[in-house]
Amino acid sequence: MDWVWEVVESIRKHGAYMTPQKIEEVLLNPDTIIQLATELKKERERRLALEPKAEAYDTFMDASNLQPMNDVAKCLGIGRNKLFALLREKKIIRSNNTPYQEYIDRGYFEVKEKPIKMGEWVINYAQTFVTAKGVDYISKLIEKPA
Repeated sequence: MDWVWEVVESIRKHGAYMTPQKIEEVLLNPDTIIQLATELKKERERRLALEPKAEAYDTFMDASNLQPMNDVAKCLGIGRNKLFALLREKKIIRSNNTPYQEYIDRGYFEVKEKPIKMGEWVINYAQTFVTAKGVDYISKLIEKPA
């Protein structure tokens, strides 16, 4: 923990934390401080550009709405049949397009039973919905090379 006090003392003394070697380099070569300031400016610009995206991502991930697989496929630009085939190949969903329990437990999917009336019969149909967390997971699967 001594290094923490060293960092705090350096920040108080110099307004920044620099190793003794970096301080010497700055004193001997003024271009070094210009380079450090330029890098800091670029880093701040990158951070400011990414903040709205990060906020949108956080909002999306906190959303409680569920999306049907068809909508997810459209959103990801993969096509419904290709999406189902990929998820089956990765052993995420079964042949009846319902997810394995492991992926439900991870919070990627929810399955809703829908009664469908066919003449005198009522059949329960299981429909798979994807959570925001699941959309993120699937999009990363699609981006990853096989």
